[in-house]
Amino acid sequence: MSYTPTFPGRYKVYIKFFARDIPGSPFSVNIVGDTFGMSSAVGGVRLTGPALTHGRSLVTNQFLMDARNTGVTGGLNAFMEGPGQAEVGFKENLDGKFYFWFKFWED
Repeated sequence: MSYTPTFPGRYKVYIKFFARDIPGSPFSVNIVGDTFGMSSAVGGVRLTGPALTHGRSLVTNQFLMDARNTGVTGGLNAFMEGPGQAEVGFKENLDGKFYFWFKFWED
């Protein structure tokens, strides 16, 4: 098995044996290299959905991310910052589209 990182950054490598982490796993790996092309890839992403401009607290908000024109695969992570707490999740549609949802509330 192999994996070629698309972008530089800190990665965690998990190695399991019979569904259990081996000693020392996850391993932290710092990938260095050229970021050439990163801004053009990000520029090709399209976000759509009412939650992008009219998100509401205490309900599940959704939006769609279309990354089909970027040529980038893998490495996606999602989080939300702000006052209170938030749940964030996404599901890849395996065609370059991702469905995101989030819910937030005050402490």
